[in-house]
Amino acid sequence: MTFDDFFLALTGHNCFPWQRDLYQRFTAGRFPGACDIPTGLGKTSVIPIWLIALATHSQVMPRRLVYIVNRRTVVDQATNVVETMRKRLNDPDDQNWRQHAPALHWASQQLQGLGRVDGRTPSFV
Repeated sequence: MTFDDFFLALTGHNCFPWQRDLYQRFTAGRFPGACDIPTGLGKTSVIPIWLIALATHSQVMPRRLVYIVNRRTVVDQATNVVETMRKRLNDPDDQNWRQHAPALHWASQQLQGLGRVDGRTPSFV
């Protein structure tokens, strides 16, 4: 599966070229200090991009993402993005996104494996 497949599965949207480029930078271990992206081009998608990179290249990705914004509306948008991803990863077979189940199952297993402690696998809370 490609980044485009995972992005669509997690977000329900096709990716922009800059989002694919950022994923490639992440997986190469090149992390920008900031992302200055114009309004309307999907700044909150940095979150699923980071999560996909973490699932596919955990050896080079930091386990935490610091996401700083200066507007409450962006905070609310970011919260919605994270809640959508959590729903999809917790229930990949839901009829609303079942067509993406293989990608969601794979990503869910990879990410849960990163949080495994003493043989126990966490769920996405």
